[in-house]
Amino acid sequence: MSSEFVVSPYVDEFPVVLECKLIDSIKLGSHTLIIGEVLDVKTDEAVLDENGLPELGKIKPFLYDPGSLSYHGTGRYLGKAFSMGKQLKD
Repeated sequence: MSSEFVVSPYVDEFPVVLECKLIDSIKLGSHTLIIGEVLDVKTDEAVLDENGLPELGKIKPFLYDPGSLSYHGTGRYLGKAFSMGKQLKD
């Protein structure tokens, strides 16, 4: 499918698509750091929660590890941001 804001195709079956504009690229030895600006986000309704927000458990994002040439899923829910650390103080 064609993107609306950038000249780049995307895969319609992906649950979340970020359309980004390249701001800069910096060569860092063995890899290049890409800096971009998000222009649009497309999200399949099937991965939204009851408030219309993306739910990571439904999206099932994954990461690529170039060191081991392997893919990894994201981990389990750890806690609510800005409040779970308060329990450690007690």
